[in-house]
Amino acid sequence: MITAISPATIGNHTNFAVSAGDSVPFSLAGQGKSLESALGRIFPTQQEDTQIQKARRIMGDAVKSLSDHELEVFLTEFQYLIEGWLDTYERSIFNGLTLQQLLGKEQR
Repeated sequence: MITAISPATIGNHTNFAVSAGDSVPFSLAGQGKSLESALGRIFPTQQEDTQIQKARRIMGDAVKSLSDHELEVFLTEFQYLIEGWLDTYERSIFNGLTLQQLLGKEQR
């Protein structure tokens, strides 16, 4: 079982040190930092907070009584509402289009 991944880039290769002390080489030629970015989102380092940890730090005592699952549900619902409100606002100022649609990043 992998408990920690530490990337170390050398040239066009990135070695990922795993908890057993083994090293697994990956070639990132032509792929940019997408693999490192994906792994960073899946396995946050000790310096990076998970979404739950960050929410607990920011919201403090207001969410102290919530379980991690309850807080995750709360954050998901809140993000859904915010995105809906933002889309509604964008449509009101961009002639019925969201900013993503206006920039051509989303299919209409």
